[in-house]
Amino acid sequence: MQTMSLKLRYVLITFALGLLVTVAVTASLFLFERHEAELARNALQHLESLPPSAAAGGATGSALTALRDLVAKAYVWRLLLVFVAGTLCSLVAAWAVALLVTRLDNATGSLMLTADRIGRGLQSEPVHRTGLREVRAIEDALESMRQALSHTTISRDYLNT
Repeated sequence: MQTMSLKLRYVLITFALGLLVTVAVTASLFLFERHEAELARNALQHLESLPPSAAAGGATGSALTALRDLVAKAYVWRLLLVFVAGTLCSLVAAWAVALLVTRLDNATGSLMLTADRIGRGLQSEPVHRTGLREVRAIEDALESMRQALSHTTISRDYLNT
């Protein structure tokens, strides 16, 4: 059975956490705005129950229609917008994690090759510095080991002669 790579696990965890936060924000907005929608519906019912005024009859009717549309549509679109924006932010965060893990993965892969080269007795080349502070201590340790081995060990060529 093949296990997931470290990079894939980090990306999936980041995306899952982003989605979890997005769902939590969307759910809290839904609950809060559901209460506001109920208040707006009550206000609408109150306005509909008032007797129409002769002077403002047409204006009241268009205001009631606009309020009905607001209650019916605005909250749903706002929740959808929050969910889509949160999902996009989660994707961007997962992409950024993928870039960071790729940098670390490349650096540690290079260090593994260097350790293998030193283990085979090829100590003439210094350890390549990646510039990543996360692996600087390993690079320093490998370089110290390379220098110590190059000064204290007898070369294979000398033993073979």
